[in-house]
Amino acid sequence: MTGTPVPHLSASSPQIEIMTPVYDPQAKGVDLFRKAVDSVFYQSGVAWRWTISIQAASGPYTRILESLNEDWRISVTSRRHDTCLSEHLNEIIATATGTKIHLLCQDDFYTYANSLAEIALALDHFDLIHIRSMVSGRSDNLPAEGRHRFGAFALERARRRELRREDAGINVVGGLTATAWRRTTLPISVRLNYLADLDLRRQLRLTGARVGVLTGASITQHAWVGQAQHWLQEQQTNEVRQWVDLAPSRIDRSICAFGCLAAWKGLSDLADAWSLRCQNTPMRLGIRAVSCIRAQTSKLIHLLRRTTTRGRHRDSS
Repeated sequence: MTGTPVPHLSASSPQIEIMTPVYDPQAKGVDLFRKAVDSVFYQSGVAWRWTISIQAASGPYTRILESLNEDWRISVTSRRHDTCLSEHLNEIIATATGTKIHLLCQDDFYTYANSLAEIALALDHFDLIHIRSMVSGRSDNLPAEGRHRFGAFALERARRRELRREDAGINVVGGLTATAWRRTTLPISVRLNYLADLDLRRQLRLTGARVGVLTGASITQHAWVGQAQHWLQEQQTNEVRQWVDLAPSRIDRSICAFGCLAAWKGLSDLADAWSLRCQNTPMRLGIRAVSCIRAQTSKLIHLLRRTTTRGRHRDSS
């Protein structure tokens, strides 16, 4: 597997970590993975590390991965054969060491030679990036080596309408490849398989991440019969129901309501317990704010009572 030579990078060059979960699909998946590999090696103007996690790989995949493992920037690890997609994602995300992370699916690729650099620069302004991508069914449209695109990329804040549609289970962004983020100190746990892309982005938003949108089609996502979404469709109905039941707007609102009530009643231990269960950062801070207000109000009431009592004693004397 050959690519462009490693460019000279200055100390100010952006750095990013690429993560790719690999499973063993049909033969066409191997060809698409080769194109993904080529697109990574074509990237310039950015220092990257690549973690490839194999759930199951045989034949041509094994030979490609063995050659990739010789590159010091690439780490190839293996997982259990029976690991589901959500578990696989959680395991690979937990191994991240870089500050900036981009998930690149094995059948997608970077459209331009400066795509990864643009994604890394976008993460200087936002914690979570939705990447507008091309969707293609062709496998022969990989850009020529060294092809750049300048002036066509734009970064803007995500619209609330788009975020609300995602919370409703409507994918308006794209698959896992359309997601890049800054590593958070809070744990991220993907629980769904068919809706893993939606679940990952929702988990990141619940940490209080600032969400931006990068336009310019810096990545290309392939739609083909052998991709994972097709053999995950049997889980679709159950997961959509789980998505609605586990909607943070329902769960966290209830938790926040109980937490605020306990805080206002002066039950600090119970309020702290509800706060820990709340996954929405602003709501969790809201519970703590009510606790602080309650404590300050109690002090003020106690001070007023003491002042009133002293005044009565003076009048009686």
